[in-house]
Amino acid sequence: MKKSLLLPLYTMIIYCLLLVWSFEALSSTERQDMPEIECHPLKTDSCFFPFPNQAWLLEEDGVMSPQVPMDLILSEETRAIMEPQLPENLKIADIEAIFAASDGYSPATPVLFEFEQALDAEALPYNGGNAVIAINLDTGERQLLSVKVSEYALSDRFESPAHMLEIYHNGRWEFSNRYVVIVTSNLLPLGVDRFDNYDEINRKALAYANDIGVLDLLKEHNIEEDSLLTLTHFTIRSEEQVTGSMKSKMKSVYQAKHPLRDLTVKYKNFDPFVAAIVTGQLLTYSFRTADGGIDHDRTNGHPLWIDFRLTLPRDLNRPIFKKRSPVAIYGHGLMGDKESDFIVAITNAVHGIATVSIDHPNHGSRIGEARPAVTDLLSTEHFLQLVGMTFQSPVDTMSLLSAVKSSIAKIDVLPRRSWRSEKRIRLRYRADGFPDIDVNNISYQGTSLGGVLGTTFVALAPELKGAFLHVSGVGVIRALSDSVLWDSAFSNLMPEGVSAAEALGLRSMVTHILDHGDAIGFAHYLHTPPEGIHTKPFAVVVGASDGVVPNETTIALANIAELPVVGIPLFDMPGVEHRWDYQKGSGIRHVQWTPWGGNGGIDDIIEHGSFLTPKAQFIQAAWIQRYIK
Repeated sequence: MKKSLLLPLYTMIIYCLLLVWSFEALSSTERQDMPEIECHPLKTDSCFFPFPNQAWLLEEDGVMSPQVPMDLILSEETRAIMEPQLPENLKIADIEAIFAASDGYSPATPVLFEFEQALDAEALPYNGGNAVIAINLDTGERQLLSVKVSEYALSDRFESPAHMLEIYHNGRWEFSNRYVVIVTSNLLPLGVDRFDNYDEINRKALAYANDIGVLDLLKEHNIEEDSLLTLTHFTIRSEEQVTGSMKSKMKSVYQAKHPLRDLTVKYKNFDPFVAAIVTGQLLTYSFRTADGGIDHDRTNGHPLWIDFRLTLPRDLNRPIFKKRSPVAIYGHGLMGDKESDFIVAITNAVHGIATVSIDHPNHGSRIGEARPAVTDLLSTEHFLQLVGMTFQSPVDTMSLLSAVKSSIAKIDVLPRRSWRSEKRIRLRYRADGFPDIDVNNISYQGTSLGGVLGTTFVALAPELKGAFLHVSGVGVIRALSDSVLWDSAFSNLMPEGVSAAEALGLRSMVTHILDHGDAIGFAHYLHTPPEGIHTKPFAVVVGASDGVVPNETTIALANIAELPVVGIPLFDMPGVEHRWDYQKGSGIRHVQWTPWGGNGGIDDIIEHGSFLTPKAQFIQAAWIQRYIK
């Protein structure tokens, strides 16, 4: 080969080697600049705890994000067991990425501490007392809490128990705020007055408190330094990160067209209250992925036809006065479907109000091969289906609201002009030339799941006159984990083969994934709505000692939405104002079906049906008459 050709070749080789060396040197420098992710300084056994952990919140380009080290918090054996159980398109690394794309932790997150010794649960006050204290580092204010020793982590589901302290905010952690949660020596180990090696534990806790700069704060709140047992601090993610996706998608579907098809009217000849039921399909827009999750990057949903049902009241004055019926959108419960709207449809019809309903995703007519029934979602494999249902349902209800104000508003089947009791109709069919529903008087009613998911819709719904919910609250994971159905049903969401501590930690992490649809992030809009949305009467009737949707979730709803408890309170609601009358139509009402409830058994399940009691029915009827009619 000629020297003239060799010289450029040698030069190119040397240049490439220099490029490789420079890239490796740069990468090495970048790796050195990135802080090493470590366990919390006060961890006991698992690196998972305390959780959440500010030490994992790393700054990059001026933005803080949790870098949750799954390889540290889960053992290699656990990761190998857990990975095959996850949904096909969700890997353990994806969970890290979900947290890394955030600027803080979930406003619904529980705070978890792990201890080497068993804890005295009976000596621990429900609100934490002086044993567990949470302080907002931005305001200096002490927070209302509910605290318990985790029974789940001690259950025989696991080969070895874990001694875990589980702490929830009585409302929610505020967006973008920083918190410290402190455990003192007022938390007692079981059977003894003092933890083993207490002096060493206290020394480490004091050193950490000094490192994060909260020693003066401890003094302000009269927390003795020698009582310090453990603590953690953390930052909550921003409001836009939690609510932005839901807001944009609701706006998109509300402005979209929602035509109807396959309409059928069935006249009720002998029903004293209901004149006709119209069924058909309306066009909605889905943001769900093939595995049932949500595509948050998608701006416009893909078209999806779903069934609807409209129940029209019998009104003998209609032919004379040409009245239109107010209409209530109904959200059904977990084990129901749109046909279960009879729970409210008859009461509504008595008051001359129409009822319109659709199925939640994974319910009723929306069950299929790609969308299993909700009862089949209670497994790790179908976890993303549950996440998708939680988000998509409020979006679908917004589509229904838009349809009520447009296409459904054109329905005119009364008074009856046909000799047939059931007939197919077209939207242009006219009975008397006057549409049957009043689009200027639309309200919402929801039962159980229909209230839990419906609260998100109500908080963001424009031109809604009011809402009345049955046995409802906010905080999906708390509702599931504190439910009497957790052990028998809901706990199947957790992967098999993980340890007790890991299961509790993973359950807490799920709150982060559910944030975009969980009403706990939207309930404040009921009293401080976003631009273009007005406040509206919002009432909830709940059963004392409800064991299915626990009272604690209603307490959280009341504290976030600033709802008073109205009338005679039947259980304590810390932080909630008591009034004898509604506050502009809003408030929580207590009823009771089983006075011997509260034992965690079948009575607490029965109490979930307390909205069917005569008292609850009277409360709802009076509220409708006062604020909707």
